[in-house]
Amino acid sequence: MPTSVNSELTQSTVVLRVPGRLDVITAKFLGRDLKANVQKGTYVKIDLSQTTFIDSTGINTILEGLIQAKKRQAKIALKGLTPQVRVALELAGVLAHFRQ
Repeated sequence: MPTSVNSELTQSTVVLRVPGRLDVITAKFLGRDLKANVQKGTYVKIDLSQTTFIDSTGINTILEGLIQAKKRQAKIALKGLTPQVRVALELAGVLAHFRQ
């Protein structure tokens, strides 16, 4: 099972692909990559199409990235939400922050 986040840079957008689980192990990789790209002002898309599980650490990492992006006037978007991840993010109130 992969424990890191894959990234792909296309023009001024970076896509961070999260593997099967976004948990205490993989969240640190996502957090590192989010921070690095947000500091550059890069538009970041978090691709969760292969993610079947997310825990509170993963949710918190996404929220921290969003807070940092807003401070730096950068943008973060979520794409490819699986049903399980969508429900978890909706229940945690995270998706409302991405609709603004």
